[in-house]
Amino acid sequence: MSGIGYRRGSIFWALTLIAVGTIFLYHNFNPSLRPWQIIAKYWPIMIIFWGLSKLIDYLQSQAHPETTPPPLFSGSEVVLLVLILALGTLVSKIVLRPWQHWPSAVGIDVDDDFGNLFSESYTYTKTVSQPVKPPTGLVVVVRRGDVEIRASDQNSIEAVVKETVRAANEDEAKKASNQLQYSIVEQAGRYLLQTTLDSLPDNGRNVRLDITLTVPRALAAEITTERGDITLDGLKGEQTLTAKRGDLRVSNVEGLVRAHKSGASAEFRDIKGNVDIDGRGRDVEATNVTGTVAGTSNSPGPRRIYGVIALLL
Repeated sequence: MSGIGYRRGSIFWALTLIAVGTIFLYHNFNPSLRPWQIIAKYWPIMIIFWGLSKLIDYLQSQAHPETTPPPLFSGSEVVLLVLILALGTLVSKIVLRPWQHWPSAVGIDVDDDFGNLFSESYTYTKTVSQPVKPPTGLVVVVRRGDVEIRASDQNSIEAVVKETVRAANEDEAKKASNQLQYSIVEQAGRYLLQTTLDSLPDNGRNVRLDITLTVPRALAAEITTERGDITLDGLKGEQTLTAKRGDLRVSNVEGLVRAHKSGASAEFRDIKGNVDIDGRGRDVEATNVTGTVAGTSNSPGPRRIYGVIALLL
């Protein structure tokens, strides 16, 4: 009887491998099929059939009392069952719900590439512009994405937004992109780049916005990115830049530059003014700065400021 039970268990796991392999093979011929979504939704069926095979073994042992009944579960099978439950639950939470929601709830920060294991990326580009009156101030806050600011002699602000939308299929991505709208509005003498990102499911956490701004040369910018780099070139005025998780690159600026950084690198080149740096991180490069370069660091150990050519006014 133990031999029968062993053969049945072997067949059960063989059929499980065949089923999973078939799903992924069919995905190669039909990309619209989402293998991980099928597994995330229907993986408990595997436990049900495993339990049925155990029940059949038990009933057969009862019908043949002269044989020694096999154990209901061996120690290794109990461990395997716990692992299947844990992994199945994890995959369901990641795949069937917005991929960032579950990890962030327990304090885990998930990389963009990890999220792409379970969804496809679709890219769209939009442009918005607004005439402005000097002197001009600009405020931009981006949760996920890079911000690049280029100076020009025009009296307008133009934003080119590259949207990267993660979704199960192209229809869902287009729906999210169509909901995204952008506007440049004036408030208290400053111009704000506003989006409708928060109106998307899960506040648009499956969307990355990389923004390139062409602005008047005489402009004071206040730029904040939570996850993304900031690049600024050619402006005249006081600049306040905050990169919580990203690099800073600032060049050809006339005026005070305030930089707040958290662990990433910062580069300042050809600055006619002071550079004030605070936050965490050790790698700061300042070249041809006609002013003071000063800063405080919250990170352990000395901060490295190298390649400095600072000319005091």
